[in-house]
Amino acid sequence: VTSGDVRVVTAKDGRTLVMLNENFSFDGAPDPQISFGKGGKHDPSTLMGKLISNNGKQHYEVPAGVNVADYTDVFVYCVKYNVPLGVASF
Repeated sequence: VTSGDVRVVTAKDGRTLVMLNENFSFDGAPDPQISFGKGGKHDPSTLMGKLISNNGKQHYEVPAGVNVADYTDVFVYCVKYNVPLGVASF
């Protein structure tokens, strides 16, 4: 089970970040990573790294060359088994 709010923001230094809010909660699974997708379909080229924590506020830098406007969803994705663990629209 994955729950909580997500935002995509531009930091003062110009970096684009995916922000998981204080109410974020994830019940656990192997190899969870943050990435983008569109229409419920995950895009593996947008992986931003392993989930820092199963709960609470955290942020991930969007990789250079990824156009956030091309996406509608943020995924918690299990890379090891190639399955979505949670998805939120932004």
